[in-house]
Amino acid sequence: MTEFDPFATAPADEPPTEPVQDAPAATADRPAAAMSSDGKVVVTLKGGADFEDPWIVIHADDVDDAVRQLNGRLAKLMELAQKAAAKFRELGGKSGRASGQQQAQRPARKRPPDGAPEQPDGWEYRTGVSKAGKTWQGYFPPRGVHDDPIWF
Repeated sequence: MTEFDPFATAPADEPPTEPVQDAPAATADRPAAAMSSDGKVVVTLKGGADFEDPWIVIHADDVDDAVRQLNGRLAKLMELAQKAAAKFRELGGKSGRASGQQQAQRPARKRPPDGAPEQPDGWEYRTGVSKAGKTWQGYFPPRGVHDDPIWF
């Protein structure tokens, strides 16, 4: 019986060669791929530096389309957007700018105020301001000691 070696190289049949055909000439006026209108160029115009100022966002297929959209009646749209934003601010009351600003915090006291409970040995006095803006103060145990702080 002869042994068959599946990993041995076998002579391969050469594939038949087909004649080479010339490719059709490409036309310059036809795009290489189909263009989709999903907005390849985006132009954002802001009416001011603040977030509540109006924005106008233009989606265009290409730069030429963006230029065409920026010309024409865009100035009228910008005027209308500014007027609408001013009316919203008028109807909204206070500006939202003050709500994002933090008030200046008082510096922490180094010593407990008069009338505070007696400070345990090794404990540290701390004070600060909560997120709600209320001042807190208390004695905190040394590191490694799991006692609760003494608030006052």
